[in-house]
Amino acid sequence: MVLEKGNKISIPADQLTATEVKVEWQQSFRAKSAQYYAVPFFNRDQDNEESVIFIQTTYLGSLKSKSVPGDDLTVVVDDSFQYSLNNEKTKRWLIYHDKSNNILQASQEWRFVAGLMSKLGDDARKFGGGFFPDIDLSQMRLLFSDYPRDVR
Repeated sequence: MVLEKGNKISIPADQLTATEVKVEWQQSFRAKSAQYYAVPFFNRDQDNEESVIFIQTTYLGSLKSKSVPGDDLTVVVDDSFQYSLNNEKTKRWLIYHDKSNNILQASQEWRFVAGLMSKLGDDARKFGGGFFPDIDLSQMRLLFSDYPRDVR
C-alpha cells in the first residue's frame, strides 16, 4: 500500500534538520533554487513503512505547527503535501514546500534526489531505509517517471 491522505507520519526530531540539501530547477526559463531538509519518516498507518520527506527550510515552522502530541514530530498528511512515486509506483516520497516552486514536471523532480546525493554521496543510497536505489545520476531522471502531485 502507498501513503495516503489522512495517514500519520512520524519524523524523528533528532534528524529533522540534520540533512539540508539545495534543490535547483528551471521555471519559466529561469534557474531557481531552494534549500530543503531531507528527512526519513515512518508511516504509522502503513506498518511503519519508511520513506523520505523534503521540507523546504522556510516551511519548517509551518510543518511543526501541524504536529500532534508525541516524542517525534508526528503529522497527519493532508493536501498541503505533495508526493511522487518510485518507478514501480509502490512507494511515495513527500514534499512539503511552497507549491509555487514549480518542480512539478516529470523531468525535474529527480533534482530532489540529486540534491540529496550531492550532500550525502554514497550514503544517500541508504537514506530513508534505502528508498532511493543504487543508480547513476545521469540516469536519475529516467527513474522518476511520475511527477509530484498534491496529496488528496
